[in-house]
Amino acid sequence: MAPSAKYNDLAVFKSLLSKYGLRQTSQRLAVHRAMMRLIHASADEVCTEIRKEGMVSVTTASVYNILNGLSEKGIYAKRMCSSGKLYFDIRPAPHAHFYDTKNDALFDVTDEKIQQKADSILARRRTTGYHLDAVEIYILCHPTGRKKKAPKA
Repeated sequence: MAPSAKYNDLAVFKSLLSKYGLRQTSQRLAVHRAMMRLIHASADEVCTEIRKEGMVSVTTASVYNILNGLSEKGIYAKRMCSSGKLYFDIRPAPHAHFYDTKNDALFDVTDEKIQQKADSILARRRTTGYHLDAVEIYILCHPTGRKKKAPKA
């Protein structure tokens, strides 16, 4: 299975819920269906997407609690951008992102070599008193006005 494919598979998500002893509630499933479409989103954005679907009634607070709980288990990741906005990411493993500073939007960098190179360089470094937890790469960008597609690396 391709690395990104497992995040868009509802059966895999259900098995992760079971693995962590979490119930497969209609709200959790609705959150994941929304995240499969959004990939990176705030609790407000997920709540809006769920309401568009119209199948489950949820509050923003319950969506935030679900997203936070899933990130604590490592099923999702939290990504904080320079704007101060907290995004949840359906792909929990460290990977590089483009951050659109004009539209406050986050996109995956598709070239995994960028993350691998940064990890390998920093893994060899020693910093007295600190242990490296993870490498988060955010490439700041903004639209040029010439195209509407997300940036690609």
